Amino acid sequence: MQCCDILCCYETRFSKDDAEVDTSMKGFYQYRQDTEVKGNMRPAHGLVEYSKLRQCVTNVPYRYTRIY
Repeated sequence: MQCCDILCCYETRFSKDDAEVDTSMKGFYQYRQDTEVKGNMRPAHGLVEYSKLRQCVTNVPYRYTRIY
């Protein structure tokens, strides 16, 4: 994966409780859209983009988006 410039992963099941250090990849910026947790189960959706270049993000539509 280190030879990619951009890697997108869908259905990540990440939540706002998952720390950046637990989901980061060395050498990549991380852009996440987490899904809200309901109850004690992990969410069924979510996405993350790993990019070697910093993206210019001004408006992201989902509530739990985290940009690192």
